[in-house]
Amino acid sequence: MDVTAVILSSKPVTTTIPGVAVVSHVSTFSDAAGLLNARIAALDKVLTERFFFLDDDDVLPDNYLDVLERCIDTGAAVAYTNELIRLEDGTERVRKSGPYSQSAHFSDFMLIHHLAVCRTDAARRAAAVIPRGTYGAESLLFFQAAKEGAQWVDEIGYVWVPKKTGLSNHPSLLIGHIQSATWASRNRA
Repeated sequence: MDVTAVILSSKPVTTTIPGVAVVSHVSTFSDAAGLLNARIAALDKVLTERFFFLDDDDVLPDNYLDVLERCIDTGAAVAYTNELIRLEDGTERVRKSGPYSQSAHFSDFMLIHHLAVCRTDAARRAAAVIPRGTYGAESLLFFQAAKEGAQWVDEIGYVWVPKKTGLSNHPSLLIGHIQSATWASRNRA
């Protein structure tokens, strides 16, 4: 399969994912601006036609190869899935995304989250035009890349296991999402 999992980490990653190339980007960051810079820098390491981000609080489901294949088969610049959220107490809930439109994405900037399989060329073009600073890293990149086409795959693509101490709870991410929405409203297709 011609797809890469991009893993950001503060130390070298030894993770292997059968059927998928793995690229680790070693970086230390503590806010949204650092995360955005790390995501964009990691794109330079991707050598496959498609990629997806996999964070340390994400787990792929057992049928991940089938889900990745369905995402690739869409041919879209961005193919995205639903997520299973698994809390520390074992509670689980599914967050369904829904069909893509720029209006739907603008009203729910988390419409495209992980698992989002991106065409590498589309993501690089998007990265070249999005602003740097305190912005939501994935949301802004996916919003811009989706201008080349986005398709929802109604499958659970990953399991998110949020951590109480993770960056997802950092105030800069909330600020980043607000700034991303503002930038996106001025840069709609």
